[in-house]
Amino acid sequence: MKGWEFTTTNAPLRLVEKENPKATAGRIVIDKKLLVYVTLM
Repeated sequence: MKGWEFTTTNAPLRLVEKENPKATAGRIVIDKKLLVYVTLM
């Protein structure tokens, strides 16, 4: 999966690709899609 990673303040976001999470014993994975749109006025 691809996503934007926040590492620290005053640094640009990084586009990263990571393996999809897998459910393990006693845990679940929730598939969520999110779009954030930010404007500066």
